[in-house]
Amino acid sequence: MSSLWNAKKQDPLVEAQNSGSTITLTCCLSRKGEAVEMRIEGLLRNVQGREAQVFVQRVTTLSGKNKDPDDHFEFSFQIAASHGENQETRMGARGIGIILKTEDNKDGTLRTLDLRFPHNYTVRPLRKNKRYLWNKEHTRILSVLLIDKPPATREELATLLRTQKKESLLASQLIDISAGGACICLPEEIARPSFSTGALYIVFFIPSLAAKTDFPFVFLAKRLGLGREQCLHGTAVRLCFTDELNWTYHQQLLKWLPLELDGSTRLRDCLLLYNNDNSLTS
Repeated sequence: MSSLWNAKKQDPLVEAQNSGSTITLTCCLSRKGEAVEMRIEGLLRNVQGREAQVFVQRVTTLSGKNKDPDDHFEFSFQIAASHGENQETRMGARGIGIILKTEDNKDGTLRTLDLRFPHNYTVRPLRKNKRYLWNKEHTRILSVLLIDKPPATREELATLLRTQKKESLLASQLIDISAGGACICLPEEIARPSFSTGALYIVFFIPSLAAKTDFPFVFLAKRLGLGREQCLHGTAVRLCFTDELNWTYHQQLLKWLPLELDGSTRLRDCLLLYNNDNSLTS
């Protein structure tokens, strides 16, 4: 669990249960003999250590090619953390756990899930960056790839970018973006990696108003989950930028700079160029 959580407070799961916070799960379950990928929203209850039950309030079937049923699930929820007098910060928790059991209502709809949460998962302050809804014409170049590890040299980065298929480039479309992350329509093969493995992405981005002499934006990103937005091709995925390529480091070896909670200063400054565009709202 992230050290940003105050250890003197209750466990985040207990805090979410007591505050009535909604927990969101993404999983693939067998329903009536078919594998169905779904987003589940509900309330935590009966938290005992790492195990808890979720009372289902809403189920949304996700579009796209269904995978085989899997006992893993992605989760996210928000809680409040107090620090100092009359100061409060919204915290976001996310990670991957295991489904132990499901129970249905009499009409066959999903009623509850018994879950086991991991020992370690992320709890961190939520970023507060202005979000820009994005149009296709505002992107000069966008390339997103699922990677095993970050490229270590400029040659490795160039080789990696050349491997992306034309079909994948066409399917990758920005829905919205901020200094700290983005929601992007991605091809199925990289939008839905296995729940049992961590998903690391590299994002190569040149916005339309960037000067031709400006270096491209290159980020390492973690998958936060699937977005609610509908894509003409592929699936909406929410990404959090974790590291930014430092172009001022004039060496063959690449230098990745960890991003703070405020995200990329350079990207934030660039996005300010779009403030007067009435077609983009935050």
